[in-house]
Amino acid sequence: MKLIATITFFLFVLVASISAKAQSSNANPHQICAGSVEPYRVDTTGTTGSNYTWGVTTAGFTGTITTTNASGSEISLDWATTPVGTYELFVIEDSAGSCVGDSVFLDVEIQPANTISLTSAAGTDNQTVCENSAITNITYSTTGATG
Repeated sequence: MKLIATITFFLFVLVASISAKAQSSNANPHQICAGSVEPYRVDTTGTTGSNYTWGVTTAGFTGTITTTNASGSEISLDWATTPVGTYELFVIEDSAGSCVGDSVFLDVEIQPANTISLTSAAGTDNQTVCENSAITNITYSTTGATG
């Protein structure tokens, strides 16, 4: 009977180790503003004994990935110097039994930073007027803004 219990336990541990996989995000693609620092995670506490490897597969990525917990299941990703475009972020979980999980991917789309520009005549943004006098309209335009 002890042999059956030992084999059953071994198979349970083997199956549990093989099936350990990182969880994916529901937001695909994840849209962010240029220059953002964003948090990402696959597990809030990290699976005991697991380690996580993060990276970006797309050429042109120049950001910095910093782990924010002991297991590496949470990171802070500084996209500051990465050009506008779509990048593929990945994470791989290695379990305590040296089993490598499937890679989980997330597309991250970096949007250009919003800019604002004066479109009315020069000087309209710095007017001096007397009481009961009208001012010249001041207008601005933006890129990427709505509403």
